[in-house]
Amino acid sequence: MPQPPLPTVIDYFRSSRCLVILDDVQNIFKSSQLAGQYLAGSEDYGKFFKQIATSSHQSCLILLSWDWSLD
Repeated sequence: MPQPPLPTVIDYFRSSRCLVILDDVQNIFKSSQLAGQYLAGSEDYGKFFKQIATSSHQSCLILLSWDWSLD
């Protein structure tokens, strides 16, 4: 089974200053659940976000999301 690309992405963030924009981030989460409840198969995003937040680098990550509720 191949390794996920996290080490490569983190290394790239450290070696090159870059901007990454992820759109429609709401699609990786379970709807009507508390924050941080990932859909099956999307759990690695949580590891990715945590690694980006805790690693030393000068890159930027922008997450775009929306919440559509009829309450």
